[in-house]
Amino acid sequence: MDRRALALHTGLGERGRPTDQHIPPGLPGFEDAAIYPLGGPDLAAARRLAGTARRRAVLYTCDFPACSRHGQILRSNLTAIGIDLEVREFSIPELFGRLQRPGEPFDIGYSNWFF
Repeated sequence: MDRRALALHTGLGERGRPTDQHIPPGLPGFEDAAIYPLGGPDLAAARRLAGTARRRAVLYTCDFPACSRHGQILRSNLTAIGIDLEVREFSIPELFGRLQRPGEPFDIGYSNWFF
């Protein structure tokens, strides 16, 4: 994933900071480790990991403008490695309701959060 492109579109009129962490610095459990490349996507490695077959995936995200933009970025990133991404947008309550529903037909659930 192009984390720099995602960080440019926070939806709040300011840029985010690309990170490879799930827990922000200062919170219990944070460990500073190089988990994902931050300089840009490593397409050669991603293509090797994805294999040669075309695949399809469904992304659930919110219907805010920044979520729509992130969906476009993720679709572009995954298309580059042979994965066709269908982006489905929902209101925040519907999104989180669907994400917790057993058997809901999605592969990726994406939303922003801010510390």
